[in-house]
Amino acid sequence: METPRKVDRRPVAVVVADDHPLVRVGVRESLEAQGDFVVVGEARTAEETLEAVRDFRPELLILDLEMPGRLPRPPLQMCREIQPDLKVLVLSAHRAPEYLAPLRSFHLNGFVLKDEAPDSLIQAVRVICEGQTWISGEVRQAFADLAESERLVSRVGLTARERRCLC
Repeated sequence: METPRKVDRRPVAVVVADDHPLVRVGVRESLEAQGDFVVVGEARTAEETLEAVRDFRPELLILDLEMPGRLPRPPLQMCREIQPDLKVLVLSAHRAPEYLAPLRSFHLNGFVLKDEAPDSLIQAVRVICEGQTWISGEVRQAFADLAESERLVSRVGLTARERRCLC
């Protein structure tokens, strides 16, 4: 009887985009300590993020929502134009509706809050790499609350401007 062979998988290539060096280093070290991820690039600005995705063609982009730089469209949208199959995990401190609402038009693979435990990041990355979606519980609830408030507002018959002010 033959013993099963261990399948050697190549590490998942990741780009980490965050304007805070401490966050980039912490994410890189957390991922690389797992042995099956390699951070192939880091970015401090929106422009550097596009460049890293274009140059390194990662399988996963871990992206901060607010980064310095001026682009004609959101970095998430532009990165997906460069690499349509790119998996994107948002890593952010923001959970307010004004930050979350614009994200609904993008197919996010995941969202982790920066104040969560490092194990949450690793779990999210693993789930995303398996082709599933990972949204932190608090963010999932915020998305649900946002959708509900928009349903209620649309029933009242407010103008588009009034709806924007309320949501």
